[in-house]
Order: sequence, then C-alpha cells, then structure tokens
Amino acid sequence: MSGTVENQPSGRAPHRARRENQQAVIDCLISEAQLSRAEIQSQSGLSRSTLSDVLQALIAEGVVEELDAAPERQGRGRPTRPLRLSGEIARVAGVALTRAGSTILVAGLDGEVTAATRIAAPEPFDLAAATSDAATALAGLLRGADGEHGLAALAVGLPRPITATRPGRRRPPAERGEAFAEAVGVHPEWDNNSRLTALAEAQWGAGRGYRDFAYLHLDRGVGGGLILDGRLATGARGTGSEFGHLCVDPVGPRCWCGGVGCLEMYASMDAILKAARLQSSDELAEAATQGVVPAVDDAALRVAQAVSGIVSVVDVGRVVLGGSVAQVPGFVAAVAKQVAATAGRHATDGVVLVRSAMGDDAPARGGVALALRSSHLLDGYRR
Repeated sequence: MSGTVENQPSGRAPHRARRENQQAVIDCLISEAQLSRAEIQSQSGLSRSTLSDVLQALIAEGVVEELDAAPERQGRGRPTRPLRLSGEIARVAGVALTRAGSTILVAGLDGEVTAATRIAAPEPFDLAAATSDAATALAGLLRGADGEHGLAALAVGLPRPITATRPGRRRPPAERGEAFAEAVGVHPEWDNNSRLTALAEAQWGAGRGYRDFAYLHLDRGVGGGLILDGRLATGARGTGSEFGHLCVDPVGPRCWCGGVGCLEMYASMDAILKAARLQSSDELAEAATQGVVPAVDDAALRVAQAVSGIVSVVDVGRVVLGGSVAQVPGFVAAVAKQVAATAGRHATDGVVLVRSAMGDDAPARGGVALALRSSHLLDGYRR
C-alpha cells in the first residue's frame, strides 16, 4: 500500500508519523471486514515492530478489536487472531439524494449499517430542500439509534456531477453543507451518486477484491465510477468518470451537455424506451424476454464501445454494469458479446464483465464507504 510513512525525513513530527501509520492500518481494515496481522503488514508496508506498536495503541483505544481465532485456522503453533475495526466506538453516515427520494444510513466503523431510513423527495424537486430534509431525517435517526457516540464522518451523494470549487475540494454551495452541520454537527464530504455506487461496489459488491475496475451506471442517465489502485478517480476538476458523455457516435444527436453522440443518448433507459416506443422498463423487460429489441442491441453496442475504450486506456480487470438498463434480460451478455467481437484482444483479454451486486441503497452505502475512507477517522475516536 502506498503512502506508508514509517521512515520519516528529519524534522517530521513523530506524532504525525504515528497518526499516519495508524491511518494506514485503519485503511487496510476499512477495505476488508477482518485481517490477520500478517495481512495488515503486507498491505500497509509497515515493519513487524512498527505494526505491533500501532496495533497495541489502536486496540487500547478501542478503535481495533482482536477476535477469537477461527476454529478452522487453529492448529500447530500460535493461533491466528483476526482483527477488525470496532463498530461501537464511533458512527459514520451515508446519504444519497435523488429525485425519487433520499436514503440515509448510519453505520459503525466496521461498515455495518445500524440504522436506516428513506424519505420522499420534495415536489417539485429542489436540491436545497432535499438536502435540508435529509439533514433533519439524519438527526432524528441518530437520536433514535443505539449507542452513545456521535457522528465521526458523513458523506452525501448528489444526483448530478460534482465540480471542484478549488483544487482538491468537491463541494456544492456552502449553504447545503451548513444544513448538515447545523443538524448533526458534521460538515459532509460530497460526491455524485454514480461514483458513490462504484465505491459501494468496491467495498461490498461486485468490485470487491479488485484494485482496478470500472462501474457504469445505466439508468435514466448514464454515469459511473473508476477505481484505480483501490481509490476513486475524480480527476483534476472533480468530474472524472462521466462515462455518460463519452462520444460513441461523432455524427450522433446533440446531447444536453453540449456534446455530440454521447453514450447517454443511446444507453440511458429514457433513450432506449423512446427508441423502442415503449412506456416503461417493465414493458422493455417483457419485450427483451420475447425476442430481439433493436434499441437494446444498439445500446449494448454503444456500451461495448465505451467499455472497450475504458479498458484500453486504464487496463481495469473488471467492469461492473448497474442501473435499470443492466437489469434488462440479456443486456449484460449482449455487451460482453459485442466487446469480444469488436475490441482488441490485447486490451480486453481476461477482463470480467458483470452485473452490479448492490441494491437500491448503493449510493448511500457508497457514502458510508467514502466517510470511512476519506475522513480523518482518528480524530474524536477517544472515548
């Protein structure tokens, strides 16, 4: 794991090195439900003696807990006792704001959801109002949840791209963050719902175990997320992984974004229904079950073009397709067939194409993952 700071340059504060080494161990345990000491050492790059000191401190503080050795792993020699983050010492939250409603989840540091609720979206939809409603709902959820500890971190997903207001920072207008700060005492991290779903896939879904994979979200719109070396790629301006606006037809129709022939113009559910002259995703699923639907085949071809380009450029090992379009019978198989038929073997050989394993709460689950991964989780841990 990159970023290990065990050997510090002269003048580097020892407490900072200790904190960063602790964070390296926590990052390992966030990525996996539980790990042995040997596995943490391998992933963190810390020496055995440094890791021992770090774990001793984290266990004493209650951040990490040591479990009983698994019976199947007991045998000759000292039994291996796996370690995991304590789910009780602090809480994090993930919120997903969508036009269909907002999902709010509260979880322990082990990622296990301890409280959840879903609220309706305001009519007509207004993002500021939805944000205020979600902040109020989260406050109520925290009051009703078991446990004495406050909120250590919060991440919120939005139904649109996030752009950077300054280098390295992705936030919408400040008043939207203030709603959460006033309600629960925490300023949130922000990202869009498609990228948060990619994080959820990396943590708990079809991307688990892959350091490099791409997630394409195919629903009323088209988006996604790119995980490279275990981290979400956001780009220089915070708009990375906007797969819906890849050009798949240079003479195609003009997109609302200003581009031409964007993937979203062919592979979103709205675009497919319009081309197929159908009214609902249920009608589309029934038609696809009964036979060939040209609009679905065309969408599969366009998605295959995008997948081939992504794989050729960044060499991911797995591609996950999610959203309502990916649920259309035969769609994922059709995309895989088109990739195999049109892409260079050197680029796509060994690449696995699968359907998402996450449910409707995936963006909020991704919010939990973002809160765990990107916040300074050691701050405020002490009992």
